[in-house]
Amino acid sequence: DWRWNIDKFIELLLEHIPKSSQLMLAKISRIKSAQKKIARIIIAAAASICATIAAEPIPGADMPFITGVQILMITAIGYVSGREMNKKAALEFMSAMGLNVGAAFVLRELARSLGKLIPFGGSIISASIASAGTFALGEAAISYFIDKKNKDETKKDFNESLEKEKEKQK
Repeated sequence: DWRWNIDKFIELLLEHIPKSSQLMLAKISRIKSAQKKIARIIIAAAASICATIAAEPIPGADMPFITGVQILMITAIGYVSGREMNKKAALEFMSAMGLNVGAAFVLRELARSLGKLIPFGGSIISASIASAGTFALGEAAISYFIDKKNKDETKKDFNESLEKEKEKQK
């Protein structure tokens, strides 16, 4: 950045201003490190919410809620990046993710639902799968919206993030 140490200044400001202002500061500063920091806070919150929702014991009943949280997360990350977020931008991201990610999402959701058939441990399995998938989707959104990577790089980042999250949960 040509502005001397502005990134460090913005990060310092982010730590000391009210949470309600952090999102807007990250957006208007257009400093990637600040945008990524706020985006990762959003991802962590969304993953926690999705894991909590996924822990409910009824197979399939949680899917619309988890999907809603993930769409909200993607929209928030797009907003932080400075993009005008609308239906077109969200559809653009989903098309960038492609059929491979869509198929992986369906298989993950199926595994989560089937895992709930296992007494006691099924909800834990379901929650960990939902959390890992949400983290990977969030990292892909960062790649696409903030890093402005192309479709192939975004898919690669999604797959790498998903593998990393699976390893963490073992």
